[in-house]
Amino acid sequence: MNENMKRTIKSAQGSHAVFLAVRHDSKLKGKYSSSAAGTLYMGDRKAGRADLAQLLVYLTGQYGLTPTEFELYSGVLAAVPQQEATEVVNARKVDTVVLEMLQQRLRRRHIGVSGAVILQEFSITEELGHDWLGRAGEMKIAYAMEAIGWSRRRSMVNGVRRYRWYPPQAWEFARDAEVELLPPPEEDFDNIDDDPWADEDDYLFEDEQPVPVHLDDTHLSVIEE
Repeated sequence: MNENMKRTIKSAQGSHAVFLAVRHDSKLKGKYSSSAAGTLYMGDRKAGRADLAQLLVYLTGQYGLTPTEFELYSGVLAAVPQQEATEVVNARKVDTVVLEMLQQRLRRRHIGVSGAVILQEFSITEELGHDWLGRAGEMKIAYAMEAIGWSRRRSMVNGVRRYRWYPPQAWEFARDAEVELLPPPEEDFDNIDDDPWADEDDYLFEDEQPVPVHLDDTHLSVIEE
């Protein structure tokens, strides 16, 4: 650190002075980090009050700084990079086998649906594992969809607004992605007159009477004009 920066840190006040020291002091630079929730870390462990006390002693002895506890915390928090939450880090870990299964399971009906609907294509505990349950599964499927090239847009369908997934323009669905409906088999009407029951007498049930002669229209013929 050059002398000009040292003088700048010494002349600064409060959290700004802490910010400059953590950013430019070679002994402090890269030593701390924070979570998205604002928790400070030293390496892989949380920075406790004792760690902040040691930092305060160093800043006072090196630069004559006497920040309050809140100024100390705020200055460090603003100066250090944020670590991704463990939940987010784990969500990004999607096995290539799962990505391949996802590409094979996607259908045209999945265009414009939510990640929760796409997850229904899997037996979660048997095919994906328990770490795909609940919110973790929704995060994982989001990263998986992005990994294979699909994009997410917020849209409203039937009065419901949510994020929905859409394939890239060049996306090709698997060949068996859609089931083809085969036409019904054609019936053979060539031998329609070969009725084995045609010569049998009509059977009358006990409560059924023959058609009276004056109502029998079988003798009538249709004359086409």
